[in-house]
Amino acid sequence: MFINNLVNIHPFADGNGRLSRLFMNYILMYHNQAFVKIFTEDRAEYIDALNLTEENANPEIFRDFIASQQIKFFKNEIEKYQNAKKGFSLLF
Repeated sequence: MFINNLVNIHPFADGNGRLSRLFMNYILMYHNQAFVKIFTEDRAEYIDALNLTEENANPEIFRDFIASQQIKFFKNEIEKYQNAKKGFSLLF
């Protein structure tokens, strides 16, 4: 996996994670897929997923983590949408 390899070879002094997530989202955009947001509170789990993927040579570990982040993002967006519809509004 490109993202995992870029982070693990650490080619830059700073910004390897940000750059790898930028590339990941570019690849997703190219294939008409939704962007991935890594939640701040899940940063340690993100790093663990990267390390376990490398140690076990199993990309499914990282894919599962990314899928869980997507599900979390979509659930949050649905909740925001549902809460926005509650209460009084003059808009019909």
